[in-house]
Amino acid sequence: MWYYTLLQVSVMGLRGAVRGRIIQLVQEPPLPDGTQVEVELISLPRSENPLWDRLREHAKLLTED
Repeated sequence: MWYYTLLQVSVMGLRGAVRGRIIQLVQEPPLPDGTQVEVELISLPRSENPLWDRLREHAKLLTED
């Protein structure tokens, strides 16, 4: 996650996955429920090798606070 404030607008980057009309974030955003947000979607390339996907998931578990 990255974060900065410019002209009283907070901007942060979070990763997640699209599940229909819902975006499931990897971590909890530091915002109260009901906060209005704007979302820009950037599609990340998918790995052709499922082993790399599993390794990435395990690496995320090791780096979470």
